[in-house]
Order: sequence, then C-alpha cells, then structure tokens
Amino acid sequence: MKKTLALALILTLSAPAFGLGEARAEGFSITQWSARGMALGNGMVGRADDPSAVAYNPAGITQLPGTRLMLGTVIERPSSRISGEWTTLNPFTGGSSSAYSSTSIEQKTWVIPHFYMTHQMNDRAWLGVGVFSRSGLGNGYPDSWPGSSALVNVRLQTLTINPNIAFKVTDRLSLAIGAEVTGADMELNLHPRFNSLDNHGTLKGRGYALSGNLALHYLINEQWRVGFTYRSRMDLKVTGTNRWDKQMGMNPMQNSSLHGTIHLPDQFALGVNYQPNEKWNFEAGVTYFVWSAYKRLDIHLEGPNNDLLTDGAKQWHDYWGFNVSAEYRPLDWLALRLGYIYETSPLNEGHADFIAPTNGRQYFTGGVGFMWDKWALDLGYAYIKVRDVTYRNMEVMEGGAITFNGRSHRSHAHSMGASLSYTF
Repeated sequence: MKKTLALALILTLSAPAFGLGEARAEGFSITQWSARGMALGNGMVGRADDPSAVAYNPAGITQLPGTRLMLGTVIERPSSRISGEWTTLNPFTGGSSSAYSSTSIEQKTWVIPHFYMTHQMNDRAWLGVGVFSRSGLGNGYPDSWPGSSALVNVRLQTLTINPNIAFKVTDRLSLAIGAEVTGADMELNLHPRFNSLDNHGTLKGRGYALSGNLALHYLINEQWRVGFTYRSRMDLKVTGTNRWDKQMGMNPMQNSSLHGTIHLPDQFALGVNYQPNEKWNFEAGVTYFVWSAYKRLDIHLEGPNNDLLTDGAKQWHDYWGFNVSAEYRPLDWLALRLGYIYETSPLNEGHADFIAPTNGRQYFTGGVGFMWDKWALDLGYAYIKVRDVTYRNMEVMEGGAITFNGRSHRSHAHSMGASLSYTF
C-alpha cells in the first residue's frame, strides 16, 4: 500500500504545473501566454512588441512607448484514451487474470488567464509586470476505471507574478532582469481497489517558489531583430495533507501531513525575427527545457506514516521546441497570423504514468488581430496533436498486484485564446 500512496503523491505533486488549466507545452510547461503569441506558435521572443513581451521576452518592452495593458485568457479542451490489458494477481492462489479496457479521460475545459502592464519611465528604462503561469496540468478519469488505484482526478493551479525592469543599453540593445513569485494549489483523488481493499483518498497541498529571469533584445537593422530569454529553475516547496475515507481492508491508511520539494526546469528561448516590409513579419525560434532536473520526487509523510517515500523515479530528458510563424497586415486595423511548433519528448517511457500522457507534440496555430484607436483585440487558436505513450508492465499497485500494458492514444487538444490591449 505504501507504493500506491507514493505513486499517488508523485502523481499529485510531480505536476506543479497545472497553471490555471492545462494548456501547456511538453511535460508540464506552459508557454501560451497570450492569444497573439498562441496564434504565432509562441513566435514572440524576437518580435516582443506588445505587452505579452513581459512573458516571452521582457527586454522587448523597450519597444513600447507610454503605458500599456493587456488582459486575456487561453482555454483548452483536451481529449485522450488509455487502452490496454490489466493483469491482477490472486494473492491466495498465485494465479492471475487479465482484462482489456479502453477509457477516455473526462472532458474538461481548462482556463489560463494572463495580465500584463508595461510603463516607460524615461528614454532608457521601462517597467513591466506579468501575471501568468509557467507550467500546468490537469487530468481526470471515471471513478470506476481500472487505473483508479493510481489516479481518478488531479488538479493543480499555479500562478506566477513576474515584475521586470528593462534598459536600453544602446539604441539597438536592450536588457531585462526580473523576479518570479509562484504559488500553487493542488488536489488529487484516487480509489484503490484490490480484493478486500476499497479506499478513497484525497491529497491536497499548497506550494510556492522563487525564481528569476534574464532577457536580451537586439535590433540588427530595420528588418532583422533577435531575442533571447532565460527563466530559472523553480523549486516548488509543498506542504499539505492526505486524507482517507470509506476504507475497507485489514490495514487501513492513516491520515497525515506531507511536505516536499519539486524541481521544475530552466527554460531557454531564442527567436530571430524578419520584417521585410510593413505588411509581412516572420519569425523562427527554438526553446530548450532542462527537464533532466526532474529525476525523482521524494515526499515526506508526517505523523503515523512518518516515512520518506522515494518511489518517485522519473528520469526525464531535456527537450527542444522549434517554431516558425508569419504575420500579415493587409489593412491598418487587421492582422492575420499562422504558426507551427514541433516539440520533442522529455518522457522516459520506463517511468511513464497516467498524469501526463504526452510524448512529444505538434501545434498548428492561427489567429487574427483587430486594432482600432488605442485598443487591440487578438484571437488565437491551436490544434495540438500528441504522440502516443506506451506503458510496459506498469505497476499500478505494490508488488505488481495490478499491472498494465497498453498505451495512451488519440491524444489531442483544441485551444483558444483572446487578449484585449489598451495603450494610454
């Protein structure tokens, strides 16, 4: 049973990403920080010419005179299936039985808001503040599905407040530095079932992390510009409780408190932007996430279950993302946008779990922008196609009491966003 609890804790807390929703990049990372950015396949590191630059490349806010605000949200509706063979051991006879099942994740709509403000203090210095999520995740299955011992439902909300100061070092070169304060609220539900065991568990936790960022933006000439952003690793410190009810069996679980630290990756982003004329604008970029820092998860249980559970091996890999985008302005008040993202996978399939059935993905994006007077309205859409995950002899309960061989497939998501901006 310890292993089941350990897995539950790992599934709950290893995803401190569930920004206020699930729109995300590979792993638990979120990079869809505005509707325009989403429509352009995150191609905003080199552009960095609206208030969402606070998130994509805060050094770019030196391109924004006066004071500007942006408020908006991104929503996502994911879909996926877990299909395969479940094998249950009989502790009395030593035999086993197998059954095939195919289960769809619960259809939910996840919401991720964003807010940005930039202000020009003088000819050389700008302030910028962003409220967004760097990472996020959410998932749920029917209570009766065969994997309920590991996961029924999980929710994690995070929010990052990111103040920045940017300087024009020269007329072409701008630099920025910022601090990040991130808060998280998490909950996981599971329903272990095995012979006489029938328990309902709820694990809750809250956490915080302090981190920072550096950025650069350089105007090569009137047509070319380049941007670079680094966001440091977040060490999310978590405290919470695990509670059990409706317990059956010889050794019921005991309630206790918990604490631990989850390490989320450093992020690097580079974008090169080309604007041949006033109507066309192109960008190509690359991102790098140091998910190799996510090797395992250790959670300490206080009270009667005062054990250090170390069954949290993940051994993830660093991953790359590549993006290209184009923006066309046929009219002064209208912009048309297209983008594409390809992301490699951080997953080590030998340690795959049900919380994030993702193994590399592609984004096909588009959108439109409307500008009038001091206002701008951006609308964006992304279709996200996710590569299958294969599970081989996954232990759902301790000692292989229940094992699973199968895959996560038909995984995709529809994501939409809207952002409203105003210039004072």
